[in-house]
Amino acid sequence: MPAAMTPAQSAAWEACRAIDTGLLPALHRPEVDRAEVRSHLGALGLRIVRHRSGWGEHGAMLVVALHCAMGLYGRGEHADLAGLMQDVSERLYRLSITSTGDDRPPSGGGAPP
Repeated sequence: MPAAMTPAQSAAWEACRAIDTGLLPALHRPEVDRAEVRSHLGALGLRIVRHRSGWGEHGAMLVVALHCAMGLYGRGEHADLAGLMQDVSERLYRLSITSTGDDRPPSGGGAPP
């Protein structure tokens, strides 16, 4: 992670990585471990709530997405939850590469500049 990132960008990058390396793999296993998913969602929720003010209007949107995610988790809708978390990860990635979160990620993804 480059030193030039703002704290908000760094928090977005860390949350994005947590989704991509923890939550999504847990949701894509043939047998979903609900306790593991709950743990990942809880940690993600703490990150989002803690850093939402640094992400402007995107922070509020991420809080709403988190509430939707908890509902999907509660109903056992793992495929829909995975889809939502993929969208959240992409938004967090955009927030990690720009202060507005509106730029599209460069083709090929990867680490932020």
